[in-house]
Amino acid sequence: MFHRFSSFRSRGATARRLVKGFGANLLGKFWIAAVQLLLVPVLISAWGADGYGAWLMLTTIPLYILLTDFGMGNALAVELTRAITRKDEPMARRALQSVWVFMCLISGVVLMIALAAVLLWPTNPEVGPFPSSAYRIAIMLVVIEALAGLQQAVLRAVFHATHRYALETFQQSFSIPASGVLVAIAASSGQGVVIAAAASALVRIAMVVAYGWQLARLEPWSRLGWAAADRNTFRRLMSPSLSALTLSLSNALGVQGVLLTIGWTLGPAAAGIYGAARMLTRIPLQFSGLLVRASLPELTRSQEAGNTELTRRLVRLNMRLTLASALPVAFVLAIFGPYFLSLLSKGALVADHLLFVFLGAAAAICTIWTTLSQPLVALNRQGEFAYIAVLCYGLVALQPLVLHQDLTFAAGCALLAEVTILLVVFRRNTAGSRS
Repeated sequence: MFHRFSSFRSRGATARRLVKGFGANLLGKFWIAAVQLLLVPVLISAWGADGYGAWLMLTTIPLYILLTDFGMGNALAVELTRAITRKDEPMARRALQSVWVFMCLISGVVLMIALAAVLLWPTNPEVGPFPSSAYRIAIMLVVIEALAGLQQAVLRAVFHATHRYALETFQQSFSIPASGVLVAIAASSGQGVVIAAAASALVRIAMVVAYGWQLARLEPWSRLGWAAADRNTFRRLMSPSLSALTLSLSNALGVQGVLLTIGWTLGPAAAGIYGAARMLTRIPLQFSGLLVRASLPELTRSQEAGNTELTRRLVRLNMRLTLASALPVAFVLAIFGPYFLSLLSKGALVADHLLFVFLGAAAAICTIWTTLSQPLVALNRQGEFAYIAVLCYGLVALQPLVLHQDLTFAAGCALLAEVTILLVVFRRNTAGSRS
């Protein structure tokens, strides 16, 4: 595997971009792992298991708000890559400004809904140790952070389409420790969710400002505005955007939706156990996506240019890296996962081996089908499997409310969903290669 990876270094500009993107992603995953490992003991020590679970539930809000872009951010990245490949700057400008106008309109609607929700927030919610007034303010702060994330998604698409994937990822990786450290400092100094949420939001806003300033210098055509916005361009992007939205929604349901329903039915402490156990199973597996994500713009370019040899080479390399990282980690965590969880939480979170077996296998299979699906995603064809994924993950998220089973059963349902999606993606890829 590593010999094959090394051979890419001699294959020109594509190889250099892949190596840089791989390195930038590696740095980002290192910071994610470090921050997650830091926050679990710090937040549990400062706020208790209930407080940690409440924070996890609160921080799911931005994920769902980011879905309100209707998948436009993902579709825009592919559209801009195609336009830049064709050297069609007017096409790129139309797509960029059309999506940006849409994002601004959506942000206004989301902000009004959030204000209404805060006003209707119950006086004494029994969720964790924090008062009702703290939740009201914290919710608005995480909403503001999410709306800044919508703007960042538009700017990120420009970076990725103009051969600057590594630059954007490298910069984004430094916002992760900045946000995590500020949240940890707030909690350990006796502050609650309000200060922690404010710190996280400030980091996101600073990143948006930095992105906009850089692109104004590097890519003058990418200045945001509405003069080039075009209704026909927007309509053309709606179909792949809705498919991307469905895929993002399925991920949110499978990863965060089940966390909310577990917290609702079994309590915040149970949500903390499930969330922390799943975090351990997914942290090492995220490293298999280092090259996968970096290769997505290259897959768009190679397929747009009809370079089937390069496309196949990229897919094979991605799959080898995925299998080499996913399978051994799932095996190790099935044996030592409960011990790692107890050590990480200082005994506050306890889970059995079967929970880690199911979650580890689910994470490994998810990584495999995600890798297999990249050629489809690179051409905005994620609709061929996204609707099955959202159905499977939706059922996983609903089962705690309907069946009222324990955490191990929830993890088993997650594993069954991943197997189903893998079979669908494999079939779509096989059908595509034959055609």
